[in-house]
Order: sequence, then C-alpha cells, then structure tokens
Amino acid sequence: MQVISCLSEVDTFIKRVEDESHSKYVCVSVDRGFTKEDWQPLPKNRVYWQWSGGGGSPSIEFTGVPFMFVGGKRLGCHRGKDRAVAQKKKYAAEKAKKMMDDETIVSQTSLSQYTKKVGCPATICISKIAMFPKFRLGDNKERTRKKASKALKQALQQDPVVWETCFVLTHHKEHSGHERDEVIVAKKKRRKRLKNIETEATLHEMPFHVVPLQVSDCESE
Repeated sequence: MQVISCLSEVDTFIKRVEDESHSKYVCVSVDRGFTKEDWQPLPKNRVYWQWSGGGGSPSIEFTGVPFMFVGGKRLGCHRGKDRAVAQKKKYAAEKAKKMMDDETIVSQTSLSQYTKKVGCPATICISKIAMFPKFRLGDNKERTRKKASKALKQALQQDPVVWETCFVLTHHKEHSGHERDEVIVAKKKRRKRLKNIETEATLHEMPFHVVPLQVSDCESE
C-alpha cells in the first residue's frame, strides 16, 4: 500500500512502474467519483477507519484518521484479459458475411482475430479517499470509532469540514503469459540484424560478369 497526496504523483508512480516492468498499463475501469472534481462529503456517506480490500481496491490500514471513499480506478497490463471478445466476434461475422456475399472463399482460420491479450494479471489499483485529520483518534477501539464517526457526520450537517484528498495505491507486480516488451523488441532487432547480415553475405557471394565493351565501326574510324 502506498499513499499519495496528489494526482500528478499518481501519474509519476504509474510511469515508474511501466519503466521498471517495461510494460504499458491501460485503464480497465474507473468510477465516476474518481474524476469528479466537485465531490463533497455528505453526512450520508459511510465513515471508514480501515479497509481490508476487496473488489480490486487496495487495503487501507488503521491510521487513526477517518476517511470516505470518493472513487476508484483500476489499470491492467496491456497484455491482460481481452475485454472486447464479443465485439471482435461480431466484426469477424460481419466481415465473413460480406466476403461470402462477394462470392469469396473464406477459410475458418482467416476469421480468427489476432490479439496480443494473454490474460496477464498485473494490475495497479487506486482508491481516491477523503481524509478528516481533525477527527484523528489515538486508539482503535470500536466504541471510540463509533463516537468519532457520529461526531464527524454531525459536523458535516452544520459547518464545512476540512478534509484532504489522498490516493491509495497497490501494485500487483507479477506479469505472466508474455515476455516483457524490451525482450520482444531486442529479439526483433536481432532478427533484423541477422537478416541484414545474410543479405550482405548473399550479395558478396553473387558472381559478377564483366561485359566487354564493344566499339562501333564509326568510332573505330
């Protein structure tokens, strides 16, 4: 678990993870509250003191400061689960129908859609929370937590309450089912280099024929 105070630091964290893993991460899901800039805490919102995780959200340890969930975002490796299978099947069926209408012979293998998705489980989960440091507790007793939660909700009904936005992140590092991108790029460069070497060697081995220069009669005079 890592706690970050601003969104720009979240972007920096994601960039660092991508650089270290040599993989790209794409957005899998995002809550409306995560991008909502005018979110305000309400008395009806549930007050939390800790969170054991679940539903893809990171766990949050007890720090003595109450908080409310604002929204969440989940990113996954770009080689993760293919979430557009139905769309690809529909596209393949429409393409096959069109080709059949054109009286073109279509093989079954030509309808299969190539995909880079291999179900890699690597993810980055982000929870956007509102923290209320004014209601900090020194102990983690249930009775004390309930009393402080009630006081916080009562305060929200009366006067504006000072709160801070934080982002809690967790990163599941294990990539599987694919090679890292820099390995793939290195292999492609190596194959290209070997191909160039083979081409140059073939050119050197090709016999060269010297064609004698023929002088015309008018030039010989």
